[in-house]
Amino acid sequence: MRDLKTIVLGTDFSHSANKALTYAIGFAKQFGARLVIVVVYDMVHLMIEMLPEMGPVPDEFPSNFPTREKLKNALDKLAAQAKAEGVSTETRIEDGRAYVSLIRVARDLKPGMLVMGTRGLTGLDHLLIGSTAEQVVRMAPCPVLTVRAADRDDSTPEFPNIQHIVVPVDFSIFAQEAVECVVPIAERFNAEVCLVHVLEQYVYVSALHGFTTRSAADENVR
Repeated sequence: MRDLKTIVLGTDFSHSANKALTYAIGFAKQFGARLVIVVVYDMVHLMIEMLPEMGPVPDEFPSNFPTREKLKNALDKLAAQAKAEGVSTETRIEDGRAYVSLIRVARDLKPGMLVMGTRGLTGLDHLLIGSTAEQVVRMAPCPVLTVRAADRDDSTPEFPNIQHIVVPVDFSIFAQEAVECVVPIAERFNAEVCLVHVLEQYVYVSALHGFTTRSAADENVR
């Protein structure tokens, strides 16, 4: 796993993204990492979403349209929240598709972790974070932490006391990388790691290793 010297947070200011901010700040404090908060300004797709509700193109944008100035002000507020926790924080506004821009930032900064919510805003304020989480997880060059928030959870998010970490494994190189990513986090929080392999009721055939049995799976987990 890369050193957690830099953590990137992708946000659209939704409740889910705000909860992700809490996690990003918590990890940054624990590892002494700098936090880079990124919002993506996707003008084309914002306009596509707005057209059915706007009707004829207006002379001025609606008051709730997320202009660059409004995004900067919102980012500054998030940065102030992180700095108040003692975290070195930077902000960036990127243009383009959300998942493409976040992956580009990750390749540029080479962070130890990218954090984002799993569900974004809807309607005129939608900045496409929720719809891109899967793409980022699949394509990002660094570990990605996705944070889910309950639909009607209005409570103030708190960074959890991490005591248990569950890691699903299928003995692939990707599973190995996942375990390697978890180890320093578990050590820092003194958390217990539980490796889980799901063995279907039937015996399945591996093209490389022949039949896989429960005993063989148990041995691989060890």
